[in-house]
Amino acid sequence: NIRLSSISVLALLVNEEEAELLSTHVSIFQFMIKKLSKALKKEDHKDLGWSAAELTTAIGKLARNDANKKVLVDEGCLPLLVELLNAGEEREIKEALCCIWALSFDKENKNKMVNEPGLVTAVYEKYLTLNGSSQHDCQGILWSLRDELLTSLEYKSI
Repeated sequence: NIRLSSISVLALLVNEEEAELLSTHVSIFQFMIKKLSKALKKEDHKDLGWSAAELTTAIGKLARNDANKKVLVDEGCLPLLVELLNAGEEREIKEALCCIWALSFDKENKNKMVNEPGLVTAVYEKYLTLNGSSQHDCQGILWSLRDELLTSLEYKSI
């Protein structure tokens, strides 16, 4: 829990220019993703006192570092973010959208996102049903993935 608290606080404190300080060992990402997975399995969406929304916020902040974007996706955060989009509460959905948008700025992640079951559909459905900043986040994700979507038979019409 100390490790989780430390990396989460650091992720929240650094600004864009200091984001390279967030580059860390893959085991930290695995640990955070595991905690998010455990939280989502519980009725209250909490693990070790951390809510799914808080964990997703920390993961999204870690994704400000370019090297971390790829590692987070490679370590399996996308299915959990899709789960939040489909079954999360309002704050969890907002944090998942912010996280997905941050992750979408990595070229290799874009293809993985388009191929992640349910991700594009969930983002598009949220775009059609949400308002304000969450709708803006959806629009940003879809814009970031636009080239991959245009070449996809499944999503070309979006």
